[in-house]
Amino acid sequence: MDTDNLKALALAATQGNWTVDKRSADCAYLNGPPRSYDECYFENAADAEFIAACREMVPELIAEVEESDRLLRASVPDRWKGCTSPVGAVQSYIAELEAEVERLRADAERYAFIRSGRIYIEPADGEIYVATDSGTYCKNDEEFDGEIDAAIEKEKA
Repeated sequence: MDTDNLKALALAATQGNWTVDKRSADCAYLNGPPRSYDECYFENAADAEFIAACREMVPELIAEVEESDRLLRASVPDRWKGCTSPVGAVQSYIAELEAEVERLRADAERYAFIRSGRIYIEPADGEIYVATDSGTYCKNDEEFDGEIDAAIEKEKA
């Protein structure tokens, strides 16, 4: 939303009070300072009411949008604060958090599986080795996680 352009339009408009002189359901005049604008005739009185209300409401809406933008930008990590769209920044941050939650869930499941005693850890040569019922030994994190994941899937089947 181009709040700068809307703000400039609102500041340039004549200050209120703008009122509507409703002559009938389908005839109205817009009145405002410094005089009555009888030449501002509206065949639909709702149009005149909307225009009169906008003088006060548009600045309020701009302020709300700017405050929401400020709060959204304040809620995301620094690397996302340069995004053009604060909503896009928050969505990107949420996607990162969701991915991290999934990684943590997998780690928690692995940890619970290790704690169950079905896999045990033997420290040797400064490395972590995992002995499974199939006799497989793992020397790195990926192998370790892979063996645990395979054992978990085997148990679930």
